Amino acid sequence: KTKLSIRALDANRAFQVQIDTTFTPNDSIINFNNLIDAAQYPFLQLQATYIDSIDQTPAQVDRWHVLYETLPEAAIDGTLQYTFKPNSPDSLREGQDVSFAVDVKNISHLPMDSLLINYWIVDRNQNIHPINYPRQDSLRVGEVLRDTITFPTIGLVGSNVLWMEVNPFFNVSGAMIKDQPELAHFNNVLQLPFHIAEDDINPILDVTFDGLHILNGDIVNPRSEILITLKDNNPYLVMDSDKDTSLFGIFLTPPSGVQYRVPFMDGSGNQIMQWIPADGDNLKFKIIFPAEFDEDGEYELLVQGADRSGNLSGDLEYRIKFDV
Repeated sequence: KTKLSIRALDANRAFQVQIDTTFTPNDSIINFNNLIDAAQYPFLQLQATYIDSIDQTPAQVDRWHVLYETLPEAAIDGTLQYTFKPNSPDSLREGQDVSFAVDVKNISHLPMDSLLINYWIVDRNQNIHPINYPRQDSLRVGEVLRDTITFPTIGLVGSNVLWMEVNPFFNVSGAMIKDQPELAHFNNVLQLPFHIAEDDINPILDVTFDGLHILNGDIVNPRSEILITLKDNNPYLVMDSDKDTSLFGIFLTPPSGVQYRVPFMDGSGNQIMQWIPADGDNLKFKIIFPAEFDEDGEYELLVQGADRSGNLSGDLEYRIKFDV
Protein backbone atom coordinates (compact mmCIF):
# COMPACT_ATOMS: atom_id res chain seq x y z
CA LYS A 1 0.00 0.00 0.00
CA THR A 2 1.04 3.53 -0.63
CA LYS A 3 -0.71 6.38 1.11
CA LEU A 4 -0.44 9.89 -0.30
CA SER A 5 -0.71 12.87 2.06
CA ILE A 6 -1.23 16.34 0.65
CA ARG A 7 -0.40 19.05 3.15
CA ALA A 8 -1.68 22.60 2.57
CA LEU A 9 0.35 25.55 3.90
CA ASP A 10 -0.73 29.16 4.26
CA ALA A 11 1.09 32.26 2.99
CA ASN A 12 3.46 32.09 5.99
CA ARG A 13 4.26 28.45 5.07
CA ALA A 14 2.58 27.22 8.23
CA PHE A 15 0.81 23.84 7.99
CA GLN A 16 -2.99 24.12 8.04
CA VAL A 17 -4.85 21.24 6.29
CA GLN A 18 -4.03 17.64 5.25
CA ILE A 19 -5.74 15.30 2.80
CA ASP A 20 -4.93 11.56 2.93
CA THR A 21 -5.70 9.16 0.08
CA THR A 22 -4.62 5.69 -1.04
CA PHE A 23 -2.25 5.89 -3.98
CA THR A 24 -3.24 3.54 -6.82
CA PRO A 25 -1.18 2.73 -9.94
CA ASN A 26 -3.02 5.41 -11.89
CA ASP A 27 -4.53 7.96 -9.58
CA SER A 28 -5.60 11.56 -10.03
CA ILE A 29 -7.39 14.19 -8.02
CA ILE A 30 -9.36 16.28 -10.50
CA ASN A 31 -10.26 19.91 -9.78
CA PHE A 32 -8.05 19.90 -6.74
CA ASN A 33 -8.70 23.60 -6.19
CA ASN A 34 -12.25 22.68 -5.15
CA LEU A 35 -10.74 20.83 -2.16
CA ILE A 36 -8.00 23.29 -1.20
CA ASP A 37 -8.21 26.94 -2.23
CA ALA A 38 -4.87 27.97 -3.74
CA ALA A 39 -5.51 31.60 -2.82
CA GLN A 40 -5.81 30.67 0.86
CA TYR A 41 -3.16 27.91 0.82
CA PRO A 42 -0.59 28.85 -1.84
CA PHE A 43 1.98 26.17 -0.79
CA LEU A 44 1.73 22.38 -0.90
CA GLN A 45 3.78 19.49 0.45
CA LEU A 46 3.46 15.93 -0.89
CA GLN A 47 4.28 13.00 1.38
CA ALA A 48 4.11 9.24 0.67
CA THR A 49 3.83 6.51 3.31
CA TYR A 50 4.74 2.97 2.15
CA ILE A 51 3.37 -0.16 3.85
CA ASP A 52 4.63 -3.67 2.92
CA SER A 53 4.30 -6.20 5.76
CA ILE A 54 5.54 -9.12 3.60
CA ASP A 55 8.62 -7.97 1.68
CA GLN A 56 9.08 -4.66 3.50
CA THR A 57 9.98 -3.01 0.22
CA PRO A 58 8.67 0.46 -0.67
CA ALA A 59 6.73 0.91 -3.87
CA GLN A 60 8.55 2.62 -6.72
CA VAL A 61 6.73 5.82 -7.63
CA ASP A 62 7.20 6.83 -11.25
CA ARG A 63 6.25 10.45 -10.69
CA TRP A 64 4.21 12.96 -8.76
CA HIS A 65 2.72 15.55 -11.05
CA VAL A 66 0.96 18.72 -9.84
CA LEU A 67 -0.74 20.83 -12.49
CA TYR A 68 -0.95 24.49 -11.55
CA GLU A 69 -1.18 27.96 -12.95
CA THR A 70 2.12 29.84 -12.74
CA LEU A 71 2.47 33.28 -11.21
CA PRO A 72 4.00 36.48 -12.59
CA GLU A 73 7.28 37.77 -11.20
CA ALA A 74 8.56 41.31 -10.72
CA ALA A 75 12.10 42.13 -9.67
CA ILE A 76 14.12 45.20 -8.78
CA ASP A 77 16.69 45.34 -11.56
CA GLY A 78 19.87 47.28 -10.82
CA THR A 79 21.77 46.22 -13.94
CA LEU A 80 21.34 49.72 -15.39
CA GLN A 81 22.42 51.30 -12.09
CA TYR A 82 20.12 53.62 -10.20
CA THR A 83 19.56 57.34 -9.79
CA PHE A 84 20.44 59.10 -6.54
CA LYS A 85 20.59 62.87 -6.95
CA PRO A 86 21.85 65.51 -6.35
CA ASN A 87 24.93 63.83 -4.86
CA SER A 88 26.13 60.47 -3.69
CA PRO A 89 24.40 58.96 -0.63
CA ASP A 90 27.34 60.06 1.56
CA SER A 91 27.54 63.77 0.71
CA LEU A 92 24.13 65.26 1.41
CA ARG A 93 23.28 68.32 3.49
CA GLU A 94 20.17 68.80 5.53
CA GLY A 95 17.50 70.58 3.52
CA GLN A 96 18.40 69.10 0.13
CA ASP A 97 15.68 67.32 -1.80
CA VAL A 98 16.80 63.86 -2.93
CA SER A 99 15.62 62.08 -6.08
CA PHE A 100 15.83 58.30 -6.43
CA ALA A 101 14.92 55.87 -9.20
CA VAL A 102 15.63 52.22 -10.03
CA ASP A 103 14.17 49.77 -12.55
CA VAL A 104 11.35 47.36 -11.67
CA LYS A 105 11.01 44.69 -14.35
CA ASN A 106 8.52 41.94 -15.13
CA ILE A 107 10.81 38.95 -15.66
CA SER A 108 8.03 36.38 -16.18
CA HIS A 109 5.80 35.45 -19.11
CA LEU A 110 2.64 36.66 -17.33
CA PRO A 111 1.45 40.25 -16.86
CA MET A 112 1.02 41.80 -13.43
CA ASP A 113 -1.88 43.92 -12.29
CA SER A 114 -1.55 47.57 -11.27
CA LEU A 115 1.63 47.66 -9.23
CA LEU A 116 1.94 48.89 -5.66
CA ILE A 117 5.38 49.99 -4.45
CA ASN A 118 6.08 51.21 -0.92
CA TYR A 119 8.91 53.61 -0.10
CA TRP A 120 9.91 54.72 3.37
CA ILE A 121 12.90 56.02 5.33
CA VAL A 122 14.19 54.71 8.65
CA ASP A 123 16.13 57.43 10.44
CA ARG A 124 18.93 57.10 12.99
CA ASN A 125 16.39 56.78 15.81
CA GLN A 126 14.56 53.96 13.99
CA ASN A 127 11.59 56.21 13.25
CA ILE A 128 9.75 55.41 10.02
CA HIS A 129 8.99 58.18 7.51
CA PRO A 130 6.63 56.95 4.75
CA ILE A 131 7.06 58.42 1.26
CA ASN A 132 3.83 58.94 -0.63
CA TYR A 133 3.86 57.09 -3.94
CA PRO A 134 0.67 56.28 -5.90
CA ARG A 135 -0.16 52.87 -7.32
CA GLN A 136 1.27 52.46 -10.81
CA ASP A 137 -0.18 51.03 -14.00
CA SER A 138 0.00 47.30 -14.74
CA LEU A 139 3.44 45.84 -15.39
CA ARG A 140 3.22 43.85 -18.59
CA VAL A 141 5.51 41.06 -19.75
CA GLY A 142 9.05 42.30 -20.31
CA GLU A 143 8.16 45.88 -19.40
CA VAL A 144 10.23 48.08 -17.08
CA LEU A 145 8.92 50.64 -14.62
CA ARG A 146 11.36 53.41 -13.78
CA ASP A 147 9.80 56.21 -11.81
CA THR A 148 11.49 58.90 -9.74
CA ILE A 149 10.57 59.68 -6.15
CA THR A 150 11.65 62.88 -4.42
CA PHE A 151 11.83 63.37 -0.67
CA PRO A 152 13.07 66.16 1.65
CA THR A 153 15.90 65.65 4.15
CA ILE A 154 14.78 68.09 6.84
CA GLY A 155 14.97 66.33 10.20
CA LEU A 156 17.02 63.40 8.82
CA VAL A 157 20.45 64.38 10.16
CA GLY A 158 22.76 61.37 10.54
CA SER A 159 22.57 57.84 9.12
CA ASN A 160 19.35 56.79 7.40
CA VAL A 161 18.13 53.92 5.24
CA LEU A 162 15.86 54.28 2.22
CA TRP A 163 13.59 51.23 1.84
CA MET A 164 11.72 50.09 -1.25
CA GLU A 165 9.30 47.16 -1.41
CA VAL A 166 7.60 46.07 -4.63
CA ASN A 167 4.24 44.29 -4.29
CA PRO A 168 4.35 44.54 -0.48
CA PHE A 169 2.88 42.18 2.11
CA PHE A 170 -0.19 43.08 4.17
CA ASN A 171 -1.51 41.53 7.34
CA VAL A 172 -4.91 40.03 6.52
CA SER A 173 -6.54 38.30 9.49
CA GLY A 174 -3.14 37.38 10.89
CA ALA A 175 -1.73 36.10 7.59
CA MET A 176 0.82 38.02 5.55
CA ILE A 177 -0.59 38.32 2.03
CA LYS A 178 1.02 40.05 -0.95
CA ASP A 179 -0.85 42.86 -2.64
CA GLN A 180 -1.18 40.56 -5.68
CA PRO A 181 -0.03 36.98 -6.37
CA GLU A 182 3.63 36.69 -7.30
CA LEU A 183 6.19 33.92 -7.46
CA ALA A 184 8.91 35.26 -5.13
CA HIS A 185 9.59 38.24 -2.90
CA PHE A 186 13.32 38.16 -2.17
CA ASN A 187 14.03 40.30 -5.26
CA ASN A 188 11.36 42.87 -4.38
CA VAL A 189 13.12 44.60 -1.47
CA LEU A 190 15.88 47.21 -1.58
CA GLN A 191 17.77 49.03 1.17
CA LEU A 192 19.97 52.03 0.45
CA PRO A 193 21.87 53.70 3.33
CA PHE A 194 22.51 57.44 3.07
CA HIS A 195 23.95 60.09 5.38
CA ILE A 196 22.78 63.66 5.96
CA ALA A 197 25.39 66.11 7.23
CA GLU A 198 24.22 68.35 10.06
CA ASP A 199 23.94 72.09 9.54
CA ASP A 200 25.88 73.39 12.56
CA ILE A 201 26.97 76.82 11.28
CA ASN A 202 25.57 79.80 13.18
CA PRO A 203 23.61 82.34 11.13
CA ILE A 204 24.70 85.98 11.08
CA LEU A 205 22.50 88.49 12.91
CA ASP A 206 22.63 92.20 12.17
CA VAL A 207 20.70 95.12 13.75
CA THR A 208 20.65 98.73 12.55
CA PHE A 209 18.79 101.88 13.64
CA ASP A 210 17.83 104.02 10.64
CA GLY A 211 20.54 102.22 8.68
CA LEU A 212 23.28 102.74 11.29
CA HIS A 213 25.00 100.45 13.78
CA ILE A 214 24.87 102.11 17.18
CA LEU A 215 26.95 101.70 20.33
CA ASN A 216 25.80 101.38 23.92
CA GLY A 217 24.57 104.73 25.18
CA ASP A 218 24.02 106.32 21.76
CA ILE A 219 21.06 108.65 21.30
CA VAL A 220 18.48 107.48 18.77
CA ASN A 221 15.47 108.99 17.03
CA PRO A 222 12.19 108.40 18.91
CA ARG A 223 10.75 107.34 15.52
CA SER A 224 13.56 104.96 14.55
CA GLU A 225 13.23 102.20 12.00
CA ILE A 226 15.00 99.15 13.38
CA LEU A 227 16.10 96.65 10.76
CA ILE A 228 16.94 93.13 11.93
CA THR A 229 18.46 90.68 9.44
CA LEU A 230 19.45 87.04 9.83
CA LYS A 231 21.54 85.41 7.12
CA ASP A 232 21.83 81.63 6.96
CA ASN A 233 24.32 80.37 4.41
CA ASN A 234 22.55 77.01 3.98
CA PRO A 235 20.85 77.37 0.55
CA TYR A 236 18.67 74.32 1.24
CA LEU A 237 16.95 75.65 4.36
CA VAL A 238 15.92 79.08 3.17
CA MET A 239 13.87 81.06 5.69
CA ASP A 240 10.99 81.99 3.42
CA SER A 241 7.87 81.24 5.44
CA ASP A 242 5.81 83.17 7.97
CA LYS A 243 6.43 80.34 10.47
CA ASP A 244 10.10 81.40 10.48
CA THR A 245 9.10 84.43 12.54
CA SER A 246 8.85 82.05 15.50
CA LEU A 247 12.63 81.63 15.32
CA PHE A 248 13.14 85.18 16.64
CA GLY A 249 12.90 86.64 20.11
CA ILE A 250 12.78 90.46 20.20
CA PHE A 251 12.48 92.11 23.63
CA LEU A 252 12.36 95.78 24.59
CA THR A 253 12.91 97.28 28.03
CA PRO A 254 11.61 100.88 28.29
CA PRO A 255 12.73 103.40 30.96
CA SER A 256 10.12 101.94 33.32
CA GLY A 257 12.31 98.81 33.52
CA VAL A 258 9.56 96.31 32.60
CA GLN A 259 10.73 94.14 29.71
CA TYR A 260 8.21 92.89 27.13
CA ARG A 261 8.36 90.86 23.97
CA VAL A 262 7.66 92.75 20.77
CA PRO A 263 5.06 90.83 18.74
CA PHE A 264 4.73 90.77 14.98
CA MET A 265 1.02 91.46 15.42
CA ASP A 266 -0.90 92.73 18.45
CA GLY A 267 -4.03 91.20 19.93
CA SER A 268 -6.23 93.30 17.60
CA GLY A 269 -4.51 92.03 14.47
CA ASN A 270 -2.51 95.21 13.85
CA GLN A 271 0.94 94.65 12.36
CA ILE A 272 3.73 95.76 14.68
CA MET A 273 6.71 94.41 12.73
CA GLN A 274 6.98 93.57 9.05
CA TRP A 275 8.98 90.59 7.76
CA ILE A 276 10.56 90.00 4.37
CA PRO A 277 11.40 86.38 3.46
CA ALA A 278 14.75 85.23 2.21
CA ASP A 279 15.13 83.57 -1.17
CA GLY A 280 17.73 81.64 -3.14
CA ASP A 281 19.44 84.84 -4.31
CA ASN A 282 19.29 86.70 -1.01
CA LEU A 283 19.58 84.45 2.03
CA LYS A 284 18.73 87.24 4.49
CA PHE A 285 15.48 87.10 6.45
CA LYS A 286 14.54 90.70 7.32
CA ILE A 287 12.39 92.19 10.06
CA ILE A 288 11.39 95.86 9.96
CA PHE A 289 10.39 97.37 13.30
CA PRO A 290 9.10 100.97 12.94
CA ALA A 291 9.60 101.79 16.60
CA GLU A 292 7.84 104.63 18.39
CA PHE A 293 9.60 105.48 21.65
CA ASP A 294 7.13 107.65 23.55
CA GLU A 295 9.21 108.11 26.73
CA ASP A 296 12.46 109.92 27.26
CA GLY A 297 15.19 107.90 28.87
CA GLU A 298 17.24 104.74 28.51
CA TYR A 299 15.95 101.69 26.58
CA GLU A 300 17.42 98.24 26.06
CA LEU A 301 16.84 96.06 22.99
CA LEU A 302 17.51 92.33 23.09
CA VAL A 303 17.41 90.20 19.92
CA GLN A 304 18.08 86.51 19.42
CA GLY A 305 17.52 84.53 16.21
CA ALA A 306 17.99 81.00 14.96
CA ASP A 307 18.00 79.26 11.60
CA ARG A 308 15.76 76.36 10.62
CA SER A 309 18.30 73.87 11.98
CA GLY A 310 18.08 75.48 15.41
CA ASN A 311 21.50 77.13 15.29
CA LEU A 312 21.45 80.34 17.33
CA SER A 313 22.88 83.55 15.92
CA GLY A 314 25.43 83.48 18.73
CA ASP A 315 26.17 82.13 22.19
CA LEU A 316 24.96 85.48 23.54
CA GLU A 317 21.97 87.42 22.29
CA TYR A 318 22.37 90.86 20.70
CA ARG A 319 21.88 93.43 23.47
CA ILE A 320 22.14 97.20 23.15
CA LYS A 321 21.26 100.14 25.44
CA PHE A 322 20.39 103.52 23.94
CA ASP A 323 18.88 106.87 24.94
CA VAL A 324 15.82 108.55 23.51
